[in-house]
Amino acid sequence: MRLLPLSLGRYRLLKRFGCSFVAEGFATASMDDLFLGLVICSLACGEFLELIESPHAGRELKRWGKRIRKEIRRDKHFTIFEKYALFRRYIAEASATPSYWVERDNDGAPGSAAHWSTAVEVVLRGELGYSKEEIEEGPLSKALLDYFKWSENTGAIRLLHPGELDAADENARILEAAFAKAKAAGETGNAS
Repeated sequence: MRLLPLSLGRYRLLKRFGCSFVAEGFATASMDDLFLGLVICSLACGEFLELIESPHAGRELKRWGKRIRKEIRRDKHFTIFEKYALFRRYIAEASATPSYWVERDNDGAPGSAAHWSTAVEVVLRGELGYSKEEIEEGPLSKALLDYFKWSENTGAIRLLHPGELDAADENARILEAAFAKAKAAGETGNAS
């Protein structure tokens, strides 16, 4: 099935309709969550809302479900777990954020208690001039990169580059090895 890019608009629809794939904490996704996610992410936001508000929504979704079941029966290698994993990866890749260091706190700025998607939209619209269409339909990955770059430009964060992350990982491994060696020396009575 061909999915459109995960956008801020589609993410919010998934959230609004309770799709477990975008739950903030631990959640177990059901077949209904997968079906809902596929419907939302295969349509433009406006088209999905029109479908849901239509008096024929139930009939259309049932017809769509029959078509999916028919495809499943045709594919002898079909596994629902693979489809769950594919959809989870679709969400994770589209909503991945760059690594960064906080340079200064929000200082109680308006919206600091708002959901992250609201904070991103406020910056995209107010500071970066995104249109409603770009927010609803544009790739979330681009929106997040623009948001984080704007945050860096304002001095709120510093984006970390891959080399910095590799160096930090290496330092962490060295420290971990040193602590393990010191602990082992302490347990055996050797202080060398």
